[in-house]
Amino acid sequence: MKASYLTGWVLILLGAFFTLVSCGSKVEDPVIIPPAEITATVGPAEVTLLWPAIQDSSYYLVFWDSAANVTRTDNYVISYEPGVVIRDLKNSVEYFFAVASVSLSGVVGGLSAEVSAIPLPNAPSTPTNLSAVSDIGQITLSWSGPRDADSYNVYYNTVGGVSDTDPSFEVTGATSYVHAGLPAGVTYFYRISAVNTGGESGLSAEVSGTPVEELLLDEDTGIAG
Repeated sequence: MKASYLTGWVLILLGAFFTLVSCGSKVEDPVIIPPAEITATVGPAEVTLLWPAIQDSSYYLVFWDSAANVTRTDNYVISYEPGVVIRDLKNSVEYFFAVASVSLSGVVGGLSAEVSAIPLPNAPSTPTNLSAVSDIGQITLSWSGPRDADSYNVYYNTVGGVSDTDPSFEVTGATSYVHAGLPAGVTYFYRISAVNTGGESGLSAEVSGTPVEELLLDEDTGIAG
């Protein structure tokens, strides 16, 4: 009877010991906080997201949709760095993004505050059919422009081989321009580009024109000279 009583106490003590050891060695997940201060930078058909790294995070889940109030059922990508580039988006469409941190044991934290961004359109195509018509003291330029152009840059110089480092002027709302106030007999060379919020196109083919001098009629003879 005495031995049985002692054995019972031994078992109780051993059970308590193993319980303490088990509780003391248990690894619990830290609080899974969502990333803060997410920044969004736009480009043509893409958005770059950056956020501060979260300590004890294994990776991040980036959720997005074209409607506000993003949830975990929306589109997502996995990022092992505190940032990601979301590509193949539709230009000029607003997208909404939220990020969740995932712990080392795979526990997904809450979603961050939502941010939104609108990808830029692609840069316009290069204008075509540039022409130059010379007149008295001026040259009239005209061209065919792409539909997605917001404006045009007209580059020019007097030596040929025009580049985008040469003098230029901006033209908006038209596909023609009169370059006036030019000296007669000096040849001007031109190339143009199209511009929108997505960037600037390449330069068009080069054309040139030479303003002519105004011919005055002789009052006595009526002959220009």
